Amino acid sequence: MADRTPLSERIEQVAGQTPAEIAGQVRDQLDLLEASNVAPGLQVGERAPAFTLPNRMGVGIDLHRELQTGPVVLSFLRGSWCPICTLELEALQEIHAEVRELGAEIIAVSPQTVERNVEFGAAHKVEFYLLSDVDQRVISDYQLHFTFPERLRDIYVEHFQINVSQQNADGSWALPVPATYIISQDGTIYSRLVEMNYLRRMEPADILTVLRYMR
Repeated sequence: MADRTPLSERIEQVAGQTPAEIAGQVRDQLDLLEASNVAPGLQVGERAPAFTLPNRMGVGIDLHRELQTGPVVLSFLRGSWCPICTLELEALQEIHAEVRELGAEIIAVSPQTVERNVEFGAAHKVEFYLLSDVDQRVISDYQLHFTFPERLRDIYVEHFQINVSQQNADGSWALPVPATYIISQDGTIYSRLVEMNYLRRMEPADILTVLRYMR
């Protein structure tokens, strides 16, 4: 049976393991990025940019082709190294069957290589599309692309032992702002959650509520 614990509660448990001082430094850096409006994300009512990206078998998945059969839940994840993204991936898998019953499909996009996504998907038994945006072009098209400032890089390397440039397919310190878009069949953005603070993600229950309303 699917875990119905709210995603926010699961995230809070994991986030609570980070020392308060470090969490505060990260939050300060993210607040500065948010204030800069560097990656505001596309808005409700805008057209969802077309794309074709490789799945875990290297086969191109076309957004507009998927929209021919129903709405799409499009989630942008930072990568398998991010424990919050892992929680979101698991939560999306838990509702995947219900999403399909509502005539929709889930697509997750990360800036990792196909090979890393293969490992990511297998580790969490993901049945929906997990696509690789290796040059972060689609991430940029959705206005989610941003580069880590130097201080944030230092925090990740020194305190989390994570070098983002070694995780990304393009070798950069750039990432997508975590975001979830619900796209209607006509290709417009119907609902969204775009948050520079990576601890905030769209609740699976909210996704299902929106999809039911769209029917």
